[in-house]
Amino acid sequence: MNQAPQLKIFSGYRLTPEVKIALTSIMDSGKLEPLSFVIIEGKEYLGLYLDNSPSTLNDVKKNQEKIHKHLLSCLPELPLSPHTFVVFPQAFLI
Repeated sequence: MNQAPQLKIFSGYRLTPEVKIALTSIMDSGKLEPLSFVIIEGKEYLGLYLDNSPSTLNDVKKNQEKIHKHLLSCLPELPLSPHTFVVFPQAFLI
């Protein structure tokens, strides 16, 4: 049986040591929902999959703002750098 891959776009922030330390106080509280923890190429990220397919650059920017606002509402002192924001395509077999 052949399965067609489903392409999803993940965008989020790389979990640097500073961000991980800041997030430890709320990790198990449910405050980070709907954000997802994802490991890509051995590195940890926190973010969202884009809902739209196909997605535009504007969709990615809106997603970045949504993630950033959500994280800062949970932890206003969170040390987020715009340089740690990433976008990855991922293929899933369904």
